[in-house]
Amino acid sequence: MRAIIIIFSININKRNMIIISFIFIFWTSLFFNKNIGYAFGYFFIPFLISLIHSCVRNRFEFKKIIDQKFCQFLFGILIYAIIVNTFGFTS
Repeated sequence: MRAIIIIFSININKRNMIIISFIFIFWTSLFFNKNIGYAFGYFFIPFLISLIHSCVRNRFEFKKIIDQKFCQFLFGILIYAIIVNTFGFTS
């Protein structure tokens, strides 16, 4: 498990996170057969959780909120959201 985390955390930066976020939004809109606004709303909660986590971790220093650890945390939450949506029991 640790090897998988190391492999995914090597190439996660701001540019790649933007691309992954757009893929997540597009995938969510296709998977649920809803409009793009639904997908943006579904992306907003993981982004907000990552932002709050980064603020608390950096002791509310707003200049370094979006850093490498923010991108890794957001990536982990998005992967978790994809797994939950794909194999979830609700329709």
